[in-house]
Amino acid sequence: MSTTPNLCSVETKIHPGFVCEHRPLKEGETPKRRGQATVYEATGAVTPELAELLDTPHLITIKHDGQCSKLVHTDTGIRVYRRLDVRKDKRPPDNSVPAGNFLFLNPQFLCSLPLFLIFHVISFCLTFPGLNSQGEVEFYWVDITNDNSADNQYYHSALIRHENQIKSIAMIVPTASGGFEIVETPVSDIETGTYELIGPKVQGNPYRLPATKVPVPILRKEQNKILQVEQHFFIRHGIVDISQIFRDAVPDFNLESVRNFIVSRMIEGIVLHFPGKCMVKVNRGHIGVELTKDDVLQINISK
Repeated sequence: MSTTPNLCSVETKIHPGFVCEHRPLKEGETPKRRGQATVYEATGAVTPELAELLDTPHLITIKHDGQCSKLVHTDTGIRVYRRLDVRKDKRPPDNSVPAGNFLFLNPQFLCSLPLFLIFHVISFCLTFPGLNSQGEVEFYWVDITNDNSADNQYYHSALIRHENQIKSIAMIVPTASGGFEIVETPVSDIETGTYELIGPKVQGNPYRLPATKVPVPILRKEQNKILQVEQHFFIRHGIVDISQIFRDAVPDFNLESVRNFIVSRMIEGIVLHFPGKCMVKVNRGHIGVELTKDDVLQINISK
C-alpha cells in the first residue's frame, strides 16, 4: 500500500462499477434502510461508464465504511461538515449547502467574486439543488463546527480544542507496513477535502477501534455540559492506494474476481479514481457480502 494525495472530493454518492438492480429481500435478510423491501445488488455486468474507462490511467484505493465528512480551511479556522442525505419531499437544515454546489457556496470562493456576481451565484446554487441528487435523495453539507448538539457528539469527539478553537484533529494515518496509527494531527497539517468519520459508534464499529472516552461539550437543555464520549477519528478519502496490489490479484476486472479480492482482504470495498473524469466504487453491498458480527474490517492492507 502507498498513501496518495487527496484525489477527488466525494461530494455525492459514487456510482457503482457494476450494473446494479433491485431484487426482493430474501427470508431473514435485513434491508439497508428501514422499510425497504428490496436490495440494490450487482448483476455482474460492468457499467458502460466504467467499461469505457478501464483501459485509461486510474488509481484504486480502499473504500472505508463510516460517515462522509468534509474539512475546510477558512480565514477563521477549519470548518467541519457532515454530509446529510435528504429525501426530496423533506426540507434540508437552514445551515446546509447543496453538496454538488459546495465549491460555489464556499465563503472563500464567494469573496473572490465581484459583488454583483455573488447574489447570482447563490441564487443559482439554491435554485438547482438537483445537481447533487440521486434518485429520491439529495445530498447536503451541514456545518457542525460550532453545533454541539448530541447528534454531532461523535464528530466533536475527534476535535481537540484550545480556548474554543480547533487546534488538532484525531486522524487515522495508514502505515507502509499495512497497519495504521491514531495521530492527533495539527490543523495546519490537514488538507481541505472529504474524509470518513469512523469509530466505536459509527456503522457498528466494523474496524473494532478502541472505545476510549474523551470530554466533549454537549448542549443539553440550552446549557453546555462536558460529557465523556467515545473518541472517533477521521480518515482521508483516497489515502490508501492499493492499485498495484489490486492489479496483481485481479488481472481481469469481473464481479467474481473483485468479490474475492474484497472478501479475502476483509475490506469494505474499492474506489477507482479516473483523474479529471469520475470515481467508481464497488462495495460489500453491491456484491451481496455483508459482515457477520465476528468480522473485522481492515483499514489498510499490505498484499
